[in-house]
Amino acid sequence: FKRSGGAMYDSERRLFLTSFTAHGGALVASKLVASPFERLRVLQQVRGLVDQCPRAGLRHGFYDVIVKDGWFSMWRGCGAHVTGVVTSSILRLFAHQRLRFHLAASSTEGLRYQSFMQRCCTAIAAAWVALVVTYPLDVLHIYLAVDHGSQKRRLAGMWACQLKIRELGTWRSLYSGLPLCMATSVPFIPIAFGLHDALAKVYHGIRSHQGNEAVHPPAGLVIGAFAGLGAQSVTYPADTVRKWLVLSPGPRRWQRVSVHLRQQWCRRELARSLYSGFGIGLVRTVPEVSVLCFAYQWIVPATSTL
Repeated sequence: FKRSGGAMYDSERRLFLTSFTAHGGALVASKLVASPFERLRVLQQVRGLVDQCPRAGLRHGFYDVIVKDGWFSMWRGCGAHVTGVVTSSILRLFAHQRLRFHLAASSTEGLRYQSFMQRCCTAIAAAWVALVVTYPLDVLHIYLAVDHGSQKRRLAGMWACQLKIRELGTWRSLYSGLPLCMATSVPFIPIAFGLHDALAKVYHGIRSHQGNEAVHPPAGLVIGAFAGLGAQSVTYPADTVRKWLVLSPGPRRWQRVSVHLRQQWCRRELARSLYSGFGIGLVRTVPEVSVLCFAYQWIVPATSTL
């Protein structure tokens, strides 16, 4: 494939490197800005499972966290979260790119013509590769984020968090909930891709009526954000249950989570409990996407010579 389509391969590689550099820098900036919302969302998801959780709601939640933990605690667990997201993005991009080239080498249609099923399978496989490597960082982020109730931290950093998890169980606890997370990606990616294609089609229709069919990068980022929100609204309960599994170490974690689910069902609060923090996630999208678009537009000119 390299020999028959060397120009296309070089073009794809330059586009990949430029997009990777720009999107990576913008991703770090957006996650740093959205980190307070992410911590509050995690705290809301584990209400009833962890002691001293803040009150429900955005305003009351921020107030309780700031009063009990201090201002800078809003970024607690940010290092593990950003490291995990960036590392996962790098691995996912490289794995996705290699899989695309492998499929294109065995196909006569090349890189730019893949079916919807091929795109979904490629993305799911790349996501699984990234999850196997970076999932422990997400577990560390959850433990650090729920360290609430005292201005003196009980888990001072990722290493102390690892030791605490080791005391609660085994090192396998760092992979608690991984099968559920991998299973969740199976419906998430097709839904996100389907919504993305539908929104992109609408956007192209609007632009064509205006006499300009070019897609600006910020528009693509916004479309991707809305597609991700739509997919997340379907798979959000599974993410909540996964966090319950992470915070229920030991061989009987599924039993404890089942008991908690039955309790919420008896109280007729199961749906509310499974979608706890979802509104905060919606609000978080506004500053996250805004910073992502602004940083992307600022970084792209600097990387255009790559």
